[in-house]
Amino acid sequence: MSSRPSRRSSIAMIAATLAAPRPLQAQQSRGQPRRVGVMMAVGENDPEGRERLESFRRSLAEAGWADGRDVMIDARWYRGSFDVAKEAARELVANGAEVVVVNGTPGMDAMRAVGARLPTVFVVVSNPLAAGYVTSLSRPGGNVTGFSTFEPEIAGKWLQILRQIMPGMKHLAMLLDPKFTGFNSLWQAAAEIAPTRATWRRSSARCGRWHARRRLG
Repeated sequence: MSSRPSRRSSIAMIAATLAAPRPLQAQQSRGQPRRVGVMMAVGENDPEGRERLESFRRSLAEAGWADGRDVMIDARWYRGSFDVAKEAARELVANGAEVVVVNGTPGMDAMRAVGARLPTVFVVVSNPLAAGYVTSLSRPGGNVTGFSTFEPEIAGKWLQILRQIMPGMKHLAMLLDPKFTGFNSLWQAAAEIAPTRATWRRSSARCGRWHARRRLG
């Protein structure tokens, strides 16, 4: 598992899963295209999201897995909503997906919430170790692997950059969703790393988000 996304590496992971023998209960459908589920964190009309999906199709085809011939790609667009993501995960399982590519932390949490046990490759998630998606970064284990966007240690770099931009900065504020452990670990790291003399923190629920502030010394 890597902390730096690589299209070639992710396609290799998916291709390896697709090339594995089918389970016994699926042998009757031998010769049929393998089913690949994709969970996109944005809306279906998002230009960048559509380009990413198209790039995924092209890359699979380059690896010998053409959509409509060797694989059937079933895409779901959950628009950053945990509830929509859960419904999308259920649909992919019900439709017989054999491997799922999950874009975004809410999508991974949704897969876990519905009890999906499908081979999964994730991209653009925060701190998969703390979130419990994998047991180790070097040896993820189980049926989940992928690429992490942010690790908690990067919070120190954020603070360093902010201090360079605004040397007199005294307060740091972050808007977080408490449901997603991976995101919250970034705040926890920032709170631990920030040099302090007198500190205070306030939290409140606003529109489903946790509002946290920290005074910096």
